[in-house]
Amino acid sequence: MIDQQDLGQLAVKYFQGLLSTHKATPPADAFKYFSSRISPDILPTLETIITIDENMEALFSIPNDKALGPDGYTSLFFKRSWGILGSDFIDAVKYFFELFTLPRCVNATRIALVPKVENHVTMNDFRPISYCNVMYKCISKVIVSRL
Repeated sequence: MIDQQDLGQLAVKYFQGLLSTHKATPPADAFKYFSSRISPDILPTLETIITIDENMEALFSIPNDKALGPDGYTSLFFKRSWGILGSDFIDAVKYFFELFTLPRCVNATRIALVPKVENHVTMNDFRPISYCNVMYKCISKVIVSRL
């Protein structure tokens, strides 16, 4: 019988090693293509209060069949109950843009291992995916669209 806790520790150890491996440092001239700072003229756009249209556009652009978040809700739930929950959802997203902080429950993410092949034997046969909640996805989409 497989001990789930041992299996979980094995997965954590494997992916920590995989993700923390020292890779070659990119050549110094590679950094000229990437700005390490946001230009001052973009800051006002990023800091403006989110509009209802931005919020709805972000939410309704999330596919209905995406995996549910750690809170157990999908984007489809919020879309179908928009008439009831819409104003509360907007207020919750506005909270982030006003205070630049997220409650821990909004920032929670679960990671699952999905088999890449039918007969999975080693950890290389899995890929990790993250389950973020819908509000987190909306905030991310608004920030990306503003950038």
